[in-house]
Amino acid sequence: SSTNLNDINIDKYVLKLGEYKGLEISGTKEVITDEYVNSYIDYMLTNSKVPVEVTGRAIQNGDVANIDFTGKIDGKAFDGGSAKAYDLTIGSGSFIAGFEEGLIGLNTGDTKDLDLAFPKDYTNKDLAGKAVVFSVKVNKISEPTLPQLNDEYVKSLGIDNCENVDQFKVVVRQSLESNAETTYNNDLQQKAVEALMSKCEFAENSPQGVLDYYKKMINENLENEAIQVGMTLDDYISKYYGMTKEEYNTKVEDGATNSTKQSMVCMKIASLEKFKITDKELDEEIDKNYANFGFDSAEAYKKSGNPEDYRNSLLINKVLQFLVDNAKVTEETKEENSVESSTENATLGFEPNLETTEETTTAE
Repeated sequence: SSTNLNDINIDKYVLKLGEYKGLEISGTKEVITDEYVNSYIDYMLTNSKVPVEVTGRAIQNGDVANIDFTGKIDGKAFDGGSAKAYDLTIGSGSFIAGFEEGLIGLNTGDTKDLDLAFPKDYTNKDLAGKAVVFSVKVNKISEPTLPQLNDEYVKSLGIDNCENVDQFKVVVRQSLESNAETTYNNDLQQKAVEALMSKCEFAENSPQGVLDYYKKMINENLENEAIQVGMTLDDYISKYYGMTKEEYNTKVEDGATNSTKQSMVCMKIASLEKFKITDKELDEEIDKNYANFGFDSAEAYKKSGNPEDYRNSLLINKVLQFLVDNAKVTEETKEENSVESSTENATLGFEPNLETTEETTTAE
């Protein structure tokens, strides 16, 4: 059974195609107000606090302490238990219990021995449950501080042709408007295909290869999300979706079936309307997006055997846009005034990078 939509007889599965022009749909478009632009900039500044060195006071919760430390078990230093000039945010919970709390009240230049123990369920089994002494020296204390919104801050972001606050506000507005437009359009595409699906008739079963392909995609996406938060897939679906494994499998089956039917309907319309994705169009899209798929080059992506699936997904997108362009759309608008009120914070292309990747030590 083929995973490729081009290799199946779609008419065997799509028994009736509903009228796909003139679908009646409605959508709500966000209007980006000045208040929302300012609120978004405040949100950006809050998320890009910079550590500013403080003197004349001891470490408090929330400070960034730059420390040297050596960990010893039974008087012997162990692998990964030491670091120099390490920036530790106090209260982040990134080191074992008692470590960060033990630094509160120390001043720059102070040293202290922390008598602690690794948790019994610690990931490194050789260290789990063992008593450890960390000898720590405080090099400096910094306080995360909100950057000032000024021309200097704007220049530090390195945005092309953006040198001052006024230009920055224009860029933020354009980016938020572009995001709102994309969200609105994606919503309309989803509504259009759903409206069409209710007018179609399908065979009892769906092509197994295509179903398996969509199941695999859904699972891989969720597995990647789980990996990012350091969880197994089972724990992740239990915690974030409140589902058992059986419920999850049913959900995946339903999702894959739905995606398969939608894809077949779109491919049928593509053939009726004689839509194509040319090799040139496919190459252009691969050149733009190969890195998003986790490849080092366009060539590597092409060798992976995915381009035909990608061609189909581009073709499906073309059909979805065609459905929207030919639909009767009732448009409503909603003013966005603050980031909190917005259901989804748009992420801008120049969002400050909030994730700092540091070499992890076993004290963490």
